[in-house]
Amino acid sequence: MSETSIDPTVTKKFILKNIKKLIQMRRANGGTGKYFVNSTKRLKAPIIPSFEGSKHNQPMDEGMIYIMFNSEGDDSSVMNIDTVWRVFWLFSPDLKFHQIETYLISEKLGFRKWMRFYPDSILNNSSKQRFHQDIEIDIIKMLMDGKWGETYLFHFDDKGAKLSGELTYQPIDPKATLVYYNDRTVLGPTIYQRFFDTFGLKASGKLKLDGKEITLNNGRGIFEHGIGIFALFNIYEWRWMNIQFDNGALHIFHHPLTIGEEVISAGEGASTINNQWNHYIHGDYEIKELEYETTDKITSKVPVRWNVVTKNGDGIEILNLQVTQTMYHPWLNEVAGDSYFIINYILHAKGTFMGEPIQGKGTMEYLMRRTIE
Repeated sequence: MSETSIDPTVTKKFILKNIKKLIQMRRANGGTGKYFVNSTKRLKAPIIPSFEGSKHNQPMDEGMIYIMFNSEGDDSSVMNIDTVWRVFWLFSPDLKFHQIETYLISEKLGFRKWMRFYPDSILNNSSKQRFHQDIEIDIIKMLMDGKWGETYLFHFDDKGAKLSGELTYQPIDPKATLVYYNDRTVLGPTIYQRFFDTFGLKASGKLKLDGKEITLNNGRGIFEHGIGIFALFNIYEWRWMNIQFDNGALHIFHHPLTIGEEVISAGEGASTINNQWNHYIHGDYEIKELEYETTDKITSKVPVRWNVVTKNGDGIEILNLQVTQTMYHPWLNEVAGDSYFIINYILHAKGTFMGEPIQGKGTMEYLMRRTIE
């Protein structure tokens, strides 16, 4: 176990096992990236994830689990969300590289984060069909098990964040999921991956934060899962944004890529509000930065206010939101020979849905390789 990053070990076994994938990645270029962005079709209904499990004989498995809640236990409305906790894992036995980390960001409690790296697997068992993660190490124990259409069970004890819980997750709407790029394996110089986000989940159960018990009836959650090969080297920036409303949720993953000297704009999103699902392909949404602040934690200014607009295929405005941060924490991430800025946020959103007033709270992870002067 190490708190310092370790480098993946590219073995002969890894190369032979994935030779076809690696050749395709080597041949990928800017045209390949543009093809996947421009050929993604706008859907009328979501694709249900078919690869929730980790046992797919893939070279890499990564994922995240989120819980958003009120630290005082008042979850009568999502507008009371003041705390976000997230666990992230990346497991690659063939590369002898396993990473797990959590952070907690709170308007009242500040920011807590830890990160661990292991050469050997820390996943106790896996499943092909179920979203099943079973981990027990010194700093965290967690057991997640479930499947789309069922109730997800999540028990965890994060000693680093001083948070534990026994929760159940259920979709706020059966359509609250997004399988990216029409369920195709995305190809690029550093990616050969399928991935999805289940972006609107109701969380119920018990939490214990700093020794204080909290009862949840209307917390919110998110799952993310990807399989294949994925490295961040070609990511120019990304905004992984999620806004929860009392009557639904919005999710956008905007991730421009750097291939050669070219920055290729890419991303996708979806919302489900009042049981109405909308799919946003590239060009259907805009996240416009409006205001910045300086910080002594990183050398770049930090975006703190945005206008988020989504439209349908006919150009009709669906959402128009003024988004502000209520808490953020910027930091420099250095992993496996790579470095970039990360900013974790709690967000407040207010605006319109189909012309009617709406407001919500949410979160965003902003990874950036640029410096905002």
